[in-house]
Amino acid sequence: TLFSAGTRKLYLYCMGRRGQRLLEYLQLRGIQVTACSDSNAALWGREIHGTPCVAPEEIPRENSLLIVTKAKPKELVLSLKKDFNNVISYDDIKEQLCEVPVLKKYLPDQL
Repeated sequence: TLFSAGTRKLYLYCMGRRGQRLLEYLQLRGIQVTACSDSNAALWGREIHGTPCVAPEEIPRENSLLIVTKAKPKELVLSLKKDFNNVISYDDIKEQLCEVPVLKKYLPDQL
């Protein structure tokens, strides 16, 4: 599947509210995000929910999957595909995400 462990490094691009929600969603499911990125240089070098935020230039062009999290991502995805091998939008994978269960350790204890 898209999120099989070890298949490739996963990066999120555009770390506004939508990107942060997706990061938390993936973390609750045990999906490792290598790093986040954003065009806002003020975020570079910081951590978002424990995940480093790097400049776009620091993301490897090969063997990585870049998920664009912004709303209306079409133009940005097309632009990034000029430099990156694997770019998709959050909208493209929403349905697949619903199939990934939350890790048991994050579920409330049963009574």
